[in-house]
Amino acid sequence: MDIEKVSRRKIEKESEERYGITAEEKEDYIDERVAYRNEYDERLEKQIVVDDLTGLANRRGFVNELENAMKSMRQSLNLRPEERRSREQMAPALEHFSLLFIDLDNFKRVNDILGHDAGDKALIRFAEILKSSVRKGSVEARFGGDEFVVFLPRTNEAEAVTVAENILKNMENDLEFNKFDVSASIGVRHINTSNLTEEMTPKSLTDEADMQQLIAKQSGKSKVEVHR
Repeated sequence: MDIEKVSRRKIEKESEERYGITAEEKEDYIDERVAYRNEYDERLEKQIVVDDLTGLANRRGFVNELENAMKSMRQSLNLRPEERRSREQMAPALEHFSLLFIDLDNFKRVNDILGHDAGDKALIRFAEILKSSVRKGSVEARFGGDEFVVFLPRTNEAEAVTVAENILKNMENDLEFNKFDVSASIGVRHINTSNLTEEMTPKSLTDEADMQQLIAKQSGKSKVEVHR
């Protein structure tokens, strides 16, 4: 045992002479590096799924959430009744959800007339309005440019329409946002366990909600259209 201690101390002394630090200082340095690496990894992971400008989820973060929701619903459908009951005791199964696809009306005019800084401010303010207009547990994301999407778990079609109408109302009532003279067209897509098919993907569902948004825009803007 004494030989081991002597051998270990010899190695530590050589390390101190080589690096100019004691074994304790070396351990502290390693701990600091590990903590820094963990913090760096967390920041990197956040950057991957978060939009830098608005702080909302980005397209990748939104798609990940939607994929997980659809996977959970499909798994629940394949469970035996007793397995489903056991699972629901731990957490209620996701049986339906709704998507909102939002495109800002007349946003290009903001960039062209007021400049891109004003455009960024409009996007940031809309993100704040969006977060305050939806339910807790939803996922709000900037899909790209002036397009936004919202995942509303356990929200039926009528409830999703109400949320969409609240977004439009809150935009109209927001004095800071009003100076940009921008409204929104919103498409709604509802999914439940009875109409979820294997062919459906996050892209196909968001495309369908986007199509309804286009119909709303073409029929006068600042409207809500529902997928039938």
